[in-house]
Amino acid sequence: MNCINLFICAGIGLDESTDRSREKHLVLVVRYVRTAMAKLVTTFLKCVKVPNGKADTIFEAVCDFLAEKGIPFSKVNALLFSIKSLISFFSL
Repeated sequence: MNCINLFICAGIGLDESTDRSREKHLVLVVRYVRTAMAKLVTTFLKCVKVPNGKADTIFEAVCDFLAEKGIPFSKVNALLFSIKSLISFFSL
């Protein structure tokens, strides 16, 4: 996790899912280029329980997570969504 703050920018991947007990979860991963090796790295960040899969809830969960880890939003170059999450995000 600490390595994220060493890079100029990163992409945050998001996927919302519902488990068997009908609880909603948001999975966050980060993608960045490890410059010393010129290698694209994907790292699991966290699985967060969310009350619903609505766009504002997802956005708030992402912002809260970034703030909690001290990652400035200015380092997030892209938000990567699954198709289902993308449809939810843009149907405010």
